[in-house]
Amino acid sequence: MEVQKKPYNKPKHKYRAKNPSKPSNEEEKHPKDIEFSNPRPNKASKNKQSRWQVNQGSEQCSELVNKLKNRELECIICINPIGWRAKIWTCEVCRIPEHLSCIKKWRDSAGLTWNCPACNFSYSDEPKYKCFCGKVEDPLPQPMIPPHSCGEICGRKRGEDCPHLCPQQCHPGACPPCTSMAPIQNCPCGKTMYQTLCKDKANIQTCENICDKILACGSHRCKEKCHAGECKNCGVKNLRRCPCDKEEILADCGVKELSCGKKCEKILSCGNHKCQKICHEEYCGDCEFLPSKVSTCPCGKSSLDLLLIEPRSSCLDPIPSCYMPCNKTLPCGHGCKVSCHIGKCPPCTLKQEVPCRCGLSQGFLTCSDLTSGKTLLCNKPCNTKKSCKKHRCQEICCSVSGEKHHPFHQCTEICRKLLNCGIHSCLLHCHLGNCEPCSVLYKERKFCACGKTYKDPPLRCGTSDLTVPCTEKCSKPLPCGHNCQSICHPGDCPPCFALIEKPCKCGKMYRPVQCNVKTVSCGKPCMNPKKCGHLCTLKCHSGECELEPCTSICGKKKPSCDHTCILVCHEGPCPISQCEVGVKVYCSCKMQFEIRKCYENKEKECTAECESLQRAKNIQEALGSGHAEDETYSESLVEYGKANPDFLSKLEKKLDEILTKKTKVNFLPQMKAEHRAFCHELIADHYNLETLSLDQEPYRSVLVYMTENAKKPKPLLSHFINLVKQGIVKEPDKAEYMASLLFYQLSAAVVTDDLLDVLQKYQKEFIIEWVNDHSAYAHFYSYNQCNEAYKMLQRIPGQYSVVKMINHTKTEGTEGFKKKFRNTKKKAMEFTDELPEKPQESSDPINEQPSSPKAASQ
Repeated sequence: MEVQKKPYNKPKHKYRAKNPSKPSNEEEKHPKDIEFSNPRPNKASKNKQSRWQVNQGSEQCSELVNKLKNRELECIICINPIGWRAKIWTCEVCRIPEHLSCIKKWRDSAGLTWNCPACNFSYSDEPKYKCFCGKVEDPLPQPMIPPHSCGEICGRKRGEDCPHLCPQQCHPGACPPCTSMAPIQNCPCGKTMYQTLCKDKANIQTCENICDKILACGSHRCKEKCHAGECKNCGVKNLRRCPCDKEEILADCGVKELSCGKKCEKILSCGNHKCQKICHEEYCGDCEFLPSKVSTCPCGKSSLDLLLIEPRSSCLDPIPSCYMPCNKTLPCGHGCKVSCHIGKCPPCTLKQEVPCRCGLSQGFLTCSDLTSGKTLLCNKPCNTKKSCKKHRCQEICCSVSGEKHHPFHQCTEICRKLLNCGIHSCLLHCHLGNCEPCSVLYKERKFCACGKTYKDPPLRCGTSDLTVPCTEKCSKPLPCGHNCQSICHPGDCPPCFALIEKPCKCGKMYRPVQCNVKTVSCGKPCMNPKKCGHLCTLKCHSGECELEPCTSICGKKKPSCDHTCILVCHEGPCPISQCEVGVKVYCSCKMQFEIRKCYENKEKECTAECESLQRAKNIQEALGSGHAEDETYSESLVEYGKANPDFLSKLEKKLDEILTKKTKVNFLPQMKAEHRAFCHELIADHYNLETLSLDQEPYRSVLVYMTENAKKPKPLLSHFINLVKQGIVKEPDKAEYMASLLFYQLSAAVVTDDLLDVLQKYQKEFIIEWVNDHSAYAHFYSYNQCNEAYKMLQRIPGQYSVVKMINHTKTEGTEGFKKKFRNTKKKAMEFTDELPEKPQESSDPINEQPSSPKAASQ
């Protein structure tokens, strides 16, 4: 009995079983004992015989012995290996061993009666540790015998028919077949005697003599050779009369009962009527119309004594009818409605509502049709998917409607799908899944595309046999005149890839291109003059430049003013019209101006505001800071300069020193990101110097390049901050919208006041703008305030945390500096008195092309 087990990886034990060599013919006749390795082998006696051996018996025995030897025998309850010293319990029926502790737990969980976990054989006694043959309880391990064996003769019975006991040493598994001699037996025909082994006595042996037993016909003998079982029927055929003596039938000699299948029609004992039975051997019987057998009317409801004045005297006398309904039970179960009659009752004419053959409809059929086997058919097609899951059954009123797996619904149409070869079609019945590979064989030699390589037949279609690998060049002439340089290939050759020089479309230059490229463009503007005088701005093209209308500005000088015509290029003279170009018109004191159209160029009149502007100008000139090109600083620079006055003072001194010495490359000390961002914006926008950040954090610093347009701003930022504090200069206005927060999953109950409560900390720093019922914007004037609000909302669980931040500044690096560093701590940086002699090894600031200061990495 085989038991499915969990796969077990064989442990790597240092004592392994010996690998017996392949037995010779003599060894097969006398199989050797299976050797088990010594538990503690001696190094000096590796090649000696094993200390204990077991004879190989049945297949189960040999399997258990091998597993026990290799320590692979497992308990089917715990799936753990059974050791040589573990206590085991062996089933008396299936002979499969298990751990004694496991089988006891198995017994305790079952109750008084328990079953073997392998063969389900029932037990009631307590399991015990015994040897394989069951004679010795708690067998002790001995070095010369297998584990769990007592070492004595097994002595178990090997079947009910075998009287001999097992002569082998106590062993696991079933006992081997008996090899003792069985008693002498006769062959089936009884002419020869033979003797076999006990295990083969069930196999009846026959001799070569003729059986010669008398057959069932009693006239002939069996002509076959000696055989087991009964002899066949007599095969001799002869002409015999049927019992009714009407026909002669050719039948086997052993057939006793014959019949021609016709009515007997023998004269009955009454001498008046004939037998109506089918041709038969037995007595025909008496006439059923005899007066002694008929005592009632045909339906059996009335006695003939009541219906007849004189009793019947012959079988020919009529049997009177009572004229009542017959009411005999018909095969359908109804009573016969015809009046009392002689003979069989007519078919029942009642109708019953029955389901049709497919069971989807109901209808009526007469009882006679039902008893005759007729079924009701509807007009609905089956429409059940066949086995191919593609076609449907079109049988009208199908008897197996809905049964997908019925043999009747096996699709019999031809598949006709293209096979894997792409040439032949599938000729099998329509089926599921992929078609079988093409089975067509080619018996002709297959050449490659260039004809230089071939394969010999047979070649199977749809496989790699039909692909002939060839490494030769194609070398076919191409239309361009070159030869194909590709490897041998089927079909048309690819385009030619030879490099040749072709002129571009405008004809100004030649370019090396592949031969298959038809048109070449140099990619440069045409720049040929058009008829209108403008240059053609189209890229390199063929043909004339006048195909498309000119879209350039006219540019001709107007006769009425110094401005040029701003209309699109046109034919003829420029139209005479009033010039719409905007010009600055100053007042007489030059303090105010207006933007007016050119044709309205008239002097502006002075107003009262001119005096106030002149007064402010005089004050600024008195302070030494007012001139036409005063610097205007952004709110972010002013605010950061206020927060870090020491850092601003040292930075301005350093920049003044750089402008004085005009050193080409200058290094600022290492500083934090807020200071670097402040330096980038101030130096690039107001000193016209170029800046670049170097090295990695926390040693990152700013590199300053000298430029031709370098200047010292007037006033300095520190002076500008003092003017703002004194109220002489107005503080810069805040930007419109630096950044926005988008709430996009708000509930319909949320209103503006709810959002104001959530952002209460940032009042007067934002405005609310609703998009729809579920989304709204919070537009912030400060990027830094918006970023703080965004981080605060991320920590609040709920619908307000579903928010997206949108930055409206042009570049993140420098513009809108206030968005990052509004609330930074005041920390002054330390400037060295002398510049470093060399730049750091990580970069070469002199040879490096400086990037735009606004795009520099911070």
